[in-house]
Amino acid sequence: MRFLAAIGLLLILTVGVVDAQATDGLITSQNTTLFTGPGPSYEEVGQLSIAQPFTVQARSQVGNWVRIIHTDDSSIAGWAQTGHLPLAVNEFELSSVPAINTPDADMERANLQFTPAILFETPVLPANINTERLREIYETGQELGNDPFAVAKVGDCNTASGYFLQPISVGQFDIGPYDYLSDTVDAYGESFQRRSIASRDGFNVSSIFDPLWAMGADCNPNEPPLLCEYRHNPATVAFLMFGQNDILVLTRDQYREFLTEAVERSIERGVIPVLSTFTNRPENTEKWGQIMAMNTITIEVADEYDVPLINFWLAAHSLPSYGIGNDYAHLTQGGVGVTFTGREAEYGITLYNLVVLNMLDTIYHDIIEPEDV
Repeated sequence: MRFLAAIGLLLILTVGVVDAQATDGLITSQNTTLFTGPGPSYEEVGQLSIAQPFTVQARSQVGNWVRIIHTDDSSIAGWAQTGHLPLAVNEFELSSVPAINTPDADMERANLQFTPAILFETPVLPANINTERLREIYETGQELGNDPFAVAKVGDCNTASGYFLQPISVGQFDIGPYDYLSDTVDAYGESFQRRSIASRDGFNVSSIFDPLWAMGADCNPNEPPLLCEYRHNPATVAFLMFGQNDILVLTRDQYREFLTEAVERSIERGVIPVLSTFTNRPENTEKWGQIMAMNTITIEVADEYDVPLINFWLAAHSLPSYGIGNDYAHLTQGGVGVTFTGREAEYGITLYNLVVLNMLDTIYHDIIEPEDV
């Protein structure tokens, strides 16, 4: 992913040179819809029907979309969701095909009537991160004694969920075809089991600065949950996702103020903050304007401080019900651990886990243990 990202769109024209041996013997297990690009905003270009042979030519940055072609009929080709293909069953490894930096949305076809363009324009994962900037934050953390292999979770019920990263630590995990994430999982897996003081059901972004929410958690008097978490868990990377409760209780200015403070406090302690937009359904019309505004603010704050951003709002567009439950608050879970064997195309928490691991993989290899050093 990290070393192929810069190849760009031109690679689409040359992916046919990939060693076909890597994809020999792949047969569709269901009817698979094909698109002109890696996302549902792209035009549908047909289907690959069940029991048809296909070759994988390339993958998206996250890997949950792959470009495939019918083995015997090159006119049948397009992008499909990885989870709809039997790659895991065939022990196919996505590292065998190049990752290309194709836009995650087709701006000419995106529905911008009720959605700001920035939410479609912002990639699910950044094509590039500011390594110089993030290494400065990392080095500050090392001077303060931070653990380079510790992750902090900061957020609401979805971050506090036992299905977010934690199953990896107890073996309820199947990496499926995403083999390129293995070393990152090995490096950080133990830290995933920690229950964070800074993530809790009902939290909004202001809660992590309210000492009342830190009571009973071995925190100092008047110490807010975020700083208490960083004291107990001197992590190197923190994943922050708010929004589901914020839209109910905070103004947009308050959301920006507290999110900005969370980023600043993280940076001061040498913790690389990774922000994330949040998903919801268009049927939530009463709060749609607030959802759009707070997601836009999240992107703007990440851009202002030049820290990584996950645009999960866009990633979740490929999921049933946008990956959110009927309560418009909890990511769909499926009642299982973190298994990337098709569930990443069905459930919100599974796809979020996959995107987070991809982001952590980039930080790990570009910042923590860079290959160019």
